[in-house]
Amino acid sequence: MIIFVIISIISVSVFYLFYVREEPLFEGYMLANDSGEPKGGFEWAGTYNVSVTDKKLRIVFTLGLSDPLDQHTYDLTYSPNELGGFFGHR
Repeated sequence: MIIFVIISIISVSVFYLFYVREEPLFEGYMLANDSGEPKGGFEWAGTYNVSVTDKKLRIVFTLGLSDPLDQHTYDLTYSPNELGGFFGHR
């Protein structure tokens, strides 16, 4: 029984890693600032790495004094296929 459970867990993990994993449609970076509206006595500026898949927008803070975002993964409510090949995909 234990061997069956272990084999099942390994099979599901391999399937997820190779078949379900979302490939990025777009990867890049963005520069952001507070547009002259200082918060806490200084003007903020920073850099983020950005990736877009069919279902998610992921933002990773890379440079700046601090990261003002609370959330770094956002669900997308549209499909790139509906936009006629958004980002040159498909």
